This record gives sequence, structure tokens and C-alpha cells, in this order.
Amino acid sequence: MIDLLMVAFGGAIGTLGRRHVGAFVHTRANERLGLVEEFPFGTLAVNVAGSFVLGVSAELALEGRIPASAAIGIGAGLCGGLTTFSTVAVDLARLWSRRRFGRFALDLLASTLLPIAAAWTGRLLAT
Repeated sequence: MIDLLMVAFGGAIGTLGRRHVGAFVHTRANERLGLVEEFPFGTLAVNVAGSFVLGVSAELALEGRIPASAAIGIGAGLCGGLTTFSTVAVDLARLWSRRRFGRFALDLLASTLLPIAAAWTGRLLAT
């Protein structure tokens, strides 16, 4: 039962973070760069942050430094609510349909490589 509560609590925090942090980063980055055609910076930011946190918590859980229920709450709850692959897919489809092929390629590479690098870095820092 505690695992379900941890997932629910973490998920609530993660989804609120995705909505508010993602929107803030998206708006500020596009404004600062003066982009008329927006780039999905908010989605990228929450996915990188969530991957980093998941990397840290996974390593801590593997080493027994945090309880399993905390790892489940952080992983499935917080990071599951914070990160979003479906939004990446929609962002990419939007860029492609608008024939923004350069931005499509940049988003595809960044949305693939940066979260992997963040998770790896999180695991390394947690050791």
C-alpha cells in the first residue's frame, strides 16, 4: 500500500512540475531567443531533469542507500509524471508537418541524447 501512495504522491508532484516548469522554460527560452516558430524547450527540459533524477534514484536504490518504496515513488511517480515521451512525439510530428526539418532533427537528437546523458550523469554522481 505504501508503494501506491508513494507513486500517487510522486506522480502528483511530477505532473504539476511538468506543467508549470515545462511551460515556464518553454516560454522564457523562446522569448529570450526571439524564436517566431517555437522550439519545445520545456519538454526537453523536463525530460532531461527527470532522466537525471531517475538516474540518481536508480543508482541509490541499487546500492541500497534509499528504500525501495522511495525509489518507486521517485521513479514511477515523480519521474513518470514529470517526463513525457508522448509530448516529444507530438512535438516532432508538429515540426515535421510544418516542414521545419532542421528543428525536427535538432529536437530528435536532443530529446534522445540529452536525457540519456542526464541519466548516466545522475548515476555517476550518485556513486
